[in-house]
Amino acid sequence: MEEGTGSNYDRKSEVKEFDDSKAGVQGLIENGVTNSK
Repeated sequence: MEEGTGSNYDRKSEVKEFDDSKAGVQGLIENGVTNSK
């Protein structure tokens, strides 16, 4: 992953992706889906 303020770096997009994935995981937890091994 590129770090810094280069033209290819889009922090806003990355933060949104993180928030979306976090919300997705939280949604699974809230729906009672657990990690089975």
